[in-house]
Amino acid sequence: MNGKKAILRKAGISALQTVMITAMTLFSALPFSCRITEEGVQVLSGDFDPPEIVNYTVMDSNTVCIEFSERVDVIGFVISEFEDDVSDSTESSQTEDLSESLLSAAGLDGLDDCNFEISDCGTFVNFISEEALQTGVKYELYGKITDESGNTLTFALPFSGYNPSAPLLLITEIQSEMVTQTGAEKENGTYRCEFVEFLVLSSGNLAGLELICGSDGEDEKYEFPALDVSAGEILTVHMRTRGNGCISEEGDDLSLAFSSYAADGIRDLYSQNEEAVIGSMTDIVFVRNTSDSSVIDAVMYHESKVTEWSKKISAVISLLPEEFSDPQNAFLTDPESGALSKSKTISRTDAASIQADIQNGAEAAVPAFDKSVWAVTAASAGSL
Repeated sequence: MNGKKAILRKAGISALQTVMITAMTLFSALPFSCRITEEGVQVLSGDFDPPEIVNYTVMDSNTVCIEFSERVDVIGFVISEFEDDVSDSTESSQTEDLSESLLSAAGLDGLDDCNFEISDCGTFVNFISEEALQTGVKYELYGKITDESGNTLTFALPFSGYNPSAPLLLITEIQSEMVTQTGAEKENGTYRCEFVEFLVLSSGNLAGLELICGSDGEDEKYEFPALDVSAGEILTVHMRTRGNGCISEEGDDLSLAFSSYAADGIRDLYSQNEEAVIGSMTDIVFVRNTSDSSVIDAVMYHESKVTEWSKKISAVISLLPEEFSDPQNAFLTDPESGALSKSKTISRTDAASIQADIQNGAEAAVPAFDKSVWAVTAASAGSL
């Protein structure tokens, strides 16, 4: 393998130098999309925009379907495991060892037994791996496609292995601000940070689920770990890691975490964010299944002076049901009866009865958002 890496690296450097010299020579003589004729410069007509990825769905344990903006054909692709800080298809390797994704693209690693199917309309492509992709494992699809005009798109799509048993999660409480430390907390080095509490409505594996706050967007989203949860249990996602006791309980021991708002017997999970990632008085918080981009549950809240969503929140509106486009449908965080504050949360008032129904065998279903079942309450993470 080392010999192959060395040969590939030398060949890549040589090819890159050749391409750069050729490109610079042509660039100095030819404007983009033009050619020199006897009569002068002639602008070429046609389509010079490459196809775009519209959406993707992990169909099953072998298939990823990508929708493109126009009819395409596949030049080539490879699927390999994604490794943080290693798999980076957007940059060439700067070290002696080539990245996993570049090795895969060169055919020296990854899953070689791959195939593809293009729909009749030409815009949907099923990328198929003969080897089953594992639930909860991160992969990268590195591919190159072309449209009917010869424009090409090289892309790297990270995704999680198919999860056939994603659970239904109901958002039951949101702490949207960090609370000032008490004297005891200062001594213990613990903090009362923001959190989102959930009730599990159906048993399953959390792999591929993510928690997103509209005010901070995709960049600050929380990705759930690949672990099994049971219907009726409560779990709390602490929105940042700060101070002592921030231990994600991904095993059977649910007494490891001891930060403020952590509760024994309740699964506590921690985002690696160190700063606030949730709107204090106005936001949309939702859970999404990355396999098919479906939204499992969503909660919207705002203060009375807000008449339209911010630019950041508006960016996620297209992912949500239509009623989320209007802030007037959201829960009001500063009513006359009592405004949301650092020491208060917003909670589902019917959460305990829903839990009882689930534990008694009721059919699991996430109800549509209804602002009338939410209220400003004292914080009670882990207790419905």
